[in-house]
Amino acid sequence: MKYFGLLFLVGSNLALSIHASVIIDVREVGSDVVATATGTLDLSGRSPVYGKSIYGRFSSLSGGDRVSIGSSTSVSGSGYTGLSATTFEFASKSTAATSGSGLIFELDQATDVVYVPSGSTGVLTINSSSTWSGYSISSLGLIPGTYQWDWTG
Repeated sequence: MKYFGLLFLVGSNLALSIHASVIIDVREVGSDVVATATGTLDLSGRSPVYGKSIYGRFSSLSGGDRVSIGSSTSVSGSGYTGLSATTFEFASKSTAATSGSGLIFELDQATDVVYVPSGSTGVLTINSSSTWSGYSISSLGLIPGTYQWDWTG
């Protein structure tokens, strides 16, 4: 079994309040790749600044990479600024998930934005998954490693 881990945490120094703590676990399960995400995102007191459609995918486009975990059905998303990331890289172009469940969210390195379904408020509980049927970690172009994001804005 191959494993690719993503870690999305908030720095915990005294000047920052906690806005997010999400762990994304990506594994090969048989002939599929399954990504699960668990944790919370705190939108309290924040206003969205961007909007776009979001759906489960790994994506590498000019300007930066992004990962979306959850429903594979496209939904209207609202974006919140303040994401800072260590560089993460996917060698492939956009690859949509075959299926997914749970609250969809996207981490966008190109714009340093976290996207969630439009209308979301307060503290969101993340318990989501996406599956890429018939793919391997290698065929998705994922580069194994552990990556950390901070959301402090």
